[in-house]
Formats: sequence, C-alpha cells, structure tokens
Amino acid sequence: MAKDRLTPQQNELTRNGAFHLNKDNMLVTSNDEFLLGYKVDPKTDQVTSYEAEPIEVRAEYGVPEATQNVELGANLPASAEENDPTLFNFNDETTYDRATSVTVTDSKGQSYKMTTYYLKSSNPATPNTWNAFYTLTDGQGEKPLNIEAGDTTAANGHVGHSITFKNDGTFNQVNGGAPVKTVDFATAGIDMNDADPAQAINMKLGTHTSFAAPFEITKLDEDGAMPGFLTKVDFDEAGNVLGTYSNGKNVNLGRVALVRVANEQGLDKKGGTQWDSTSASGEKIWGESNKGSFGTVNNGTLEQSNIDMTQELVDLISAQRNFQANSRALDVHNQLQQNILQIR
Repeated sequence: MAKDRLTPQQNELTRNGAFHLNKDNMLVTSNDEFLLGYKVDPKTDQVTSYEAEPIEVRAEYGVPEATQNVELGANLPASAEENDPTLFNFNDETTYDRATSVTVTDSKGQSYKMTTYYLKSSNPATPNTWNAFYTLTDGQGEKPLNIEAGDTTAANGHVGHSITFKNDGTFNQVNGGAPVKTVDFATAGIDMNDADPAQAINMKLGTHTSFAAPFEITKLDEDGAMPGFLTKVDFDEAGNVLGTYSNGKNVNLGRVALVRVANEQGLDKKGGTQWDSTSASGEKIWGESNKGSFGTVNNGTLEQSNIDMTQELVDLISAQRNFQANSRALDVHNQLQQNILQIR
C-alpha cells in the first residue's frame, strides 16, 4: 500500500484485501491508501517489471471499430421445407426457413442488427442448395442489404447468394465460388449519423453444414467494437485485476504486488492491519501470486481466525473462577481486619 500515488516507493504491507474504487478510479484500501501492482504484457500475460505502482481501473475501454468481417457458421437441416428464392421477402416468414442475427458497428461505434435469412432452394436443377439474404436494421427499421455480384435475386430486387453442399452434407461453396461482400451501407440507405458511408461487410461462411440435425449456430464472430463502460472489477488466483466492460471485453488491468520478508515477526505494526519492514524483518522481497514461495490470491474469501474458540472459552471460565477466588480472599482478609480492630 502507498499513501501517496506519486511516491509508491514509500509503502506498507497489509493482509486486508478489502479494496474499493475512489473518485479517481484507483483501487484503495478503507484508509484510502493505494493498492500497488505490476503492469502485465497483454500478449504474454507476463509481468513486464517488478516496479510496483498504483493500480488504476479505467472507467471506459476501447475505441469504435467498424465491422469489416463477419464469420458465420450454422447447420442447415437437410429435412427443411423447400422455398422459391425468387419469392423471398423478409417480412413474410413463410418465404424462408431459418434466420439469425448479429450486432455490427460502424466507425462511430453505433450498433445495428444484421440479420441472415436462410431458405432451402426448391429448384430441382440445384440440389443440396440453400440461399441466404441479409438485412440491416437502423433507427428507421429493417432494410435489405444486398450482396455485390450475388448469384440469387428475389423478385423484389433483394440480392443474396447460394450456399451449396456436397452429398454428405459438408460445405461445398458459396455464391458460385465468388466472395460474399455486401454493398456499402450508403448504397443500402442506412442512416449512419455521418459515420463512414463506405463501410461494407465481408461474409465468411465456410463452416456451414447441412446434416440431418436441427438448425444450430456453430460459429458467430465479428471484428467490430464499440466503447465499453466498466461494469465489474474482479481478481483471479494469479492476482490479476480484471475489468469487465459493457462491450463484452474483459481486460487485465494489472497484477497485485505481493511482498515477503525473511522474518515476519520482525515487522513493525503500523495500525489499521498494516505493517512495515524493519532491520529485524529484513528487506521487502517483491513478487507475484503463484510464483516461488509466494502464495495464491483468493478472491471473495475471508481469512479464517487462528483462535481456538473452545480453548479460549475454557481459559475464560478459568480466569473467571480465579477472579472469584481472589475476590473471596479479599473479602475474608477485610473481615479479619475488622475483627482485629474490634478486639482492640
């Protein structure tokens, strides 16, 4: 713990793990002293330096990133009812078999619901074929999102693409072997509030299957992002401070610094469950959870008392009886003194 966030070298030790966020989003104790920790490399999950510093929990995380790619996989049931793709209308649920949606974002972090509609083709010339159409929902409602050079067009002008499967139900190809990319959002008439109108989405669909099994989404991922606000702070057994944000991101904000000394009995008690090293205890040795002789950080637990309650109650009864015996002895002594005085 450090009393001043600018001078973490002047610190004390504590076993009290009750922390909270102050007005500056710093982790502090009940005495408003700053919890010290180490920076962690997000790629290797290793501490970059044992130079401890106060741990700051960011109130927001991430910058807006427009969705460029959506990876979607599903099992399309082989026994599904067939439909004519030229009659597709997303407002008429009888013209398609299944649908699923994913949230995509634009360059300002605004979100939209992108819906994929699937229908099994009724064309006998193209067996093992499904068709897919897409829509995007903005503040004005659901709108068609056409595919550039798509090989399937409905009578209403909505352009989609085909998905073909081999005889064993495994994936064959989409859109006749051509890439599946939507038209840009401006062409689709999406109300974007001055975000990048040239945004378009590449669809990656190679994990689709058509087995004799129910409809199931097997993969769903998109590479967009929106800013997130802090919703929870947690600790894991490695001592990592984990921030959870409203955009679904879990961020490692640092790792709690642990300290040991050669002689714990030589520590100087400072009060408030805090201690400091002395010449008798030896210098502070800095480390981290689960490394060497350092212990493990247990989140959400209380340290068990080291007092034997049964023995303490026995000792208390013994002390009470000793007190009563001594009190009785004093009473007898006083009585004897009174008797002697009366004899004189």
